[in-house]
Amino acid sequence: MNNFYLFRVTIVIGEQISLFDLPHQKILKHAIESPSTTITKGIKWAIGNLDIIKPHCYYFKFWKTREVKMEKFQEGDYQDIDTDKAESTHVFMDVDRELVFIAENYLLSNKVESIGRSLARYLKRNSPHSDNLMDLKIEPIRDVNNVLQIINSAYSIVKMNFTFYKSNPDDSGPWIRMLGNLANKINSEKGKVAIASDSLNPDVVGSLAQEINVTNNTGSFTYLPEKDAPKKTVKIHEQGILSAVLEDVHTENHEKILDHMYKLYNDIYRRKQ
Repeated sequence: MNNFYLFRVTIVIGEQISLFDLPHQKILKHAIESPSTTITKGIKWAIGNLDIIKPHCYYFKFWKTREVKMEKFQEGDYQDIDTDKAESTHVFMDVDRELVFIAENYLLSNKVESIGRSLARYLKRNSPHSDNLMDLKIEPIRDVNNVLQIINSAYSIVKMNFTFYKSNPDDSGPWIRMLGNLANKINSEKGKVAIASDSLNPDVVGSLAQEINVTNNTGSFTYLPEKDAPKKTVKIHEQGILSAVLEDVHTENHEKILDHMYKLYNDIYRRKQ
């Protein structure tokens, strides 16, 4: 069995290149289909076992290899020898929807978020367009059900803070898309919003919480649980990552695991409609 966690890709392209000239799908496809080895602090990272499930969907193993010393009995003595130690994990990616499904592997990293960041660095460095990329991130999509319950049950929401990027997925929703378009028109890559009131509209706050979550943005909400109670703050990025426990990965069940990824995402995406 494997614990899979849901992530989203965010790509920010330099001003000198148009998104129409360099779509996100092309950037990711080139980086995945032309695998090579990158080295970070003496650790080698690589993609292997590539399976193109559909024209826009991939399975691959993400490998980390490092040199270690091991004792070997040789010529009557134990001697230290240098050898490579490799660990890997399973990754599924839809480059059209910019969704990533990463299997947990504590031998690769003790936090699955770290695997996402390492994969993002690898894809950026391995892209033939790396000079035109201002940023490439792979960040978790959180389970914000607890946040939505707090928003709906609070006496009042008194403050909200969140970030937004110029470049966001097509399904980001009206609020984040509107702010992203604004950032684009005023030539800004990203922005922050802070809003305060005696009582913010909980329906809009809940919708924003979902949009912030699925677009790799960060956000927090300050609320009064009851009329005279002390204020509390809940942060989206501190919620658990959406995950699923799935069967072992084999070539014949790659499409089935992709379907699990879509269901996990669609369930939380529809929750904001």
